[in-house]
Amino acid sequence: MFREGKPDDTKTSTGKLEPTYASENIVGPFKRNAHAHIGENALIAALLVGKRTAGVMIDVGACSGVTLSQFYDAGWRVFAFEPDPTNRREIETRFGHSPNVTIDGRAVADRIAEDVPFYSSPESRGISSLHPFHKSHTETCKVSTTTITDFVQEKDLHHIDYLKIDAEGYDMLILKGVPWDSIKPNMIMCEFEDSKTRSLGYTMHDMAHYLTERGYKVLVSEWHPIIRYGIKHDWHRLVPYPCKLDNPNAWGNLIAFRDQPDLQKIATIARNNVNVYDDRWPVGYLKRNYPTIITIGRFVRWSLVTLKKTFLGIGGIALLVIAGLYVAGALIEPARWYLVGIASALLLLGGGLLALFYARFVINRIISDQRTQVRDVKSDLKKDVSDVKKSLRKSEAELKKELKTIERDLSVTKDDVFIIGYDILKEQDKLADKVSELEKQADNDKRTDQSSKESTE
Repeated sequence: MFREGKPDDTKTSTGKLEPTYASENIVGPFKRNAHAHIGENALIAALLVGKRTAGVMIDVGACSGVTLSQFYDAGWRVFAFEPDPTNRREIETRFGHSPNVTIDGRAVADRIAEDVPFYSSPESRGISSLHPFHKSHTETCKVSTTTITDFVQEKDLHHIDYLKIDAEGYDMLILKGVPWDSIKPNMIMCEFEDSKTRSLGYTMHDMAHYLTERGYKVLVSEWHPIIRYGIKHDWHRLVPYPCKLDNPNAWGNLIAFRDQPDLQKIATIARNNVNVYDDRWPVGYLKRNYPTIITIGRFVRWSLVTLKKTFLGIGGIALLVIAGLYVAGALIEPARWYLVGIASALLLLGGGLLALFYARFVINRIISDQRTQVRDVKSDLKKDVSDVKKSLRKSEAELKKELKTIERDLSVTKDDVFIIGYDILKEQDKLADKVSELEKQADNDKRTDQSSKESTE
């Protein structure tokens, strides 16, 4: 299944030839109107979780934590990166209590940086990114970036069982930050969509080549082109690389295996995980034969959505249903007590659930506030320690400067003392010469006096 391609003159963005022959599909293809869907993460979990009961997963772009939950439930150690504050709060609510899940607010890239613009979109919470590829993107915050190399050194990790990357265009850059000489993850899943990444200088083929050059066997999970972000997408097929996309505007995921995968086993698991919602039944059948039912259904759905947004959400809809049952009980004499009993039971059940949800909300809010306070205290302590270190380094530098000044002054003083001492010695020599001259003069005067006395006598 994994063969060397026979490339033609089509090239990737890095200048490498891209294969054009058709690979044999493992599962699929499915047409768009089949509305097929597959969870690639469930496929990977089925392959990995049974082999390792205490594996290590790095989830880059964890979003709400759906992907990591299967590995968390299996007892794995999970490191989740999610720089989007809204998404990260949901992960913290779900997994913040667990010692097996480490939640990191940094973005992952190919280099370390500070104050990097981060973009999000009202169209979908799933396309927050360092790369503003969509017209709805707006800058929402500044983030710090790290690399897989620096992170594994920071956490002293010696192996990675599963590296999942969903960075909305930055996947290739994150792969370049992996310490390939020391760590090669057992499995890697990363997203591709050429419309996002051409402006960053790479395509799906560049990323697939990058993985195969490091010894990985790559499968391509191809999805039909995205109609709009924020809605459910349609899956197309699973095929070994090298291959050519059936649609150049397709998107999907590359699933890379360090060891030779069992394609038959993968095909079996994938088929069991594919869900097909064919237009032919029942929706397609109703559209063609009973369009009025479809119209009524759409009106009911619109009404429920409007009620949910306008009034009290699901609780408001439930209250309307209960009120309807009470009214029906009052109007329909034979079924009065049945309808009133059902309405009363639903009212009690709804009240109990509301109380439980409210208690859970309050407890989660308290826990979240406490975690925020702890993080703030840690941040303040780190800042204080950093300030103290800076002050110490500054004081040390000033002391060294003062010592150099004193040494320089002492050196000057020594020179001055030497010069003064030399001048004193010269003066002493001069004084000694004068004293000698005076002594000689005194002896001469004395002899002169004696000669005068003798001549007088």
